[in-house]
Amino acid sequence: MDKQQVDIIDLNIGENYLNDWDIYYAIREIIANALDEQNDGKIEIIDKSDDEYIIRDFGKGLEMKNFIMMGGNKDTKNNVIGKFGVGLKDALSVLNNNGIQVSIRTAKYLFEFHMQEKSNKIDVKTLHVYVYENNEKCFKGTEVTLKKCKKEYIEQAKKEFLIYNGKRGNIIEKTQYGDILKKESSNADIYINGMKISEDRNLVFSYNIKNISSKLKKGLNRERAYVSRDAYREDIKKIIEISREKEVLETFEKQLRRTYNDNSYSEIKWNTVLVKVSNYIINKYKHKNVRFIGNEDIQNNKELYDVLCKSKDTEIINVSQRIKKDIEKYRKYIAEDNLFMEDSVIIEEELLSKEDLNEEQRKILGEAIEILKEIDLLKSEYVSIDNIKISKIPIGSTMHKEDGIIIPLNSLNDLETCAVKIINVSSSLGNNSTEFKDKIVGNLVKIIHERNIRTKKTQPLYVP
Repeated sequence: MDKQQVDIIDLNIGENYLNDWDIYYAIREIIANALDEQNDGKIEIIDKSDDEYIIRDFGKGLEMKNFIMMGGNKDTKNNVIGKFGVGLKDALSVLNNNGIQVSIRTAKYLFEFHMQEKSNKIDVKTLHVYVYENNEKCFKGTEVTLKKCKKEYIEQAKKEFLIYNGKRGNIIEKTQYGDILKKESSNADIYINGMKISEDRNLVFSYNIKNISSKLKKGLNRERAYVSRDAYREDIKKIIEISREKEVLETFEKQLRRTYNDNSYSEIKWNTVLVKVSNYIINKYKHKNVRFIGNEDIQNNKELYDVLCKSKDTEIINVSQRIKKDIEKYRKYIAEDNLFMEDSVIIEEELLSKEDLNEEQRKILGEAIEILKEIDLLKSEYVSIDNIKISKIPIGSTMHKEDGIIIPLNSLNDLETCAVKIINVSSSLGNNSTEFKDKIVGNLVKIIHERNIRTKKTQPLYVP
């Protein structure tokens, strides 16, 4: 009995369309559509013979309008992988161009696909859908048959899905926005609702994004592979932001500590992740004073750093200077006010003014200030070198909000050390570059040298 033809639909897809697609991309699209229709993921992929395969779901069934509406209302949902219409049409074109015969069966229709002339007057061929009646009421879902198809294409397509590639066991934590997975190789895998869309070597975890943002939807290219990080960054940040799993947070803490050597992954450089991990660390060490200490802090405040390292009440988190600046930028979202080395409690009783010094100490401090005022590079609105206090404990040199420049008492043993301690603060406020600081020290050397010549002093300058 001949099949009853219902319609012929021109898909307006020419020959060699998407000829850069791999065949498994197209098969992956068909599997994605089947999984979307079958919410429980129980679809069938059947090896009918060596070169014939069936992909079957048990959903509502493909309709004619899905070839016309270019996606229908499906791509407005967050829990879908593929897209009826655009994605399916693309897949059908690629398979046809590669000699793979496709037929689709539903309860109502049988669909076959042929490349034929678009019109009698134009010598252009496009892919057409031949629609036939089926009227098989007991049939449910959509069955896609692929003939002249190699098994390797099917297997390669299946590896793009968590449900088939054996990596579902790598899930560490599930959240409403998606899952966090262990990374098996040097590259992290990025999935959308279980279908792989990218790889990223600079992430510490793999991720399965479930609640897709509008930005990510727009960022998906046709083959949904090699999607840029810019497209999915915000989605991953949402996953991490509500993460509670200790393994995840401990990994990010290690990641944060590694930034000191600039050997870090990307996640910790994202603002929401940095804030979350900083708060986690503060809560983890809630019985201690947490201090995020940058590279330059150690160089400029070695005495205080050594004191803090020996303190049982302080937990030091060595970070890069860039990360420290980011923590400072977002500190209003962090649960603790005192975060840095310069925030270490300065007890008023431990501070001395110039009037509290002995005559020799006042002389050294006065001469240092007098010399530094001759250096043009220090004439800045950022700091007044007249406002200097002395700490009886070896805190290094720092700038405190209320007390101005603070230098340790032991720096008043000689003129050069005192001047350089003040320079450490002034240079960090004016410009953090080593070149800027070297210029100041160079000016200092020159001025003291000339001063020594005038006073016939020959003692060498020591600049730590």
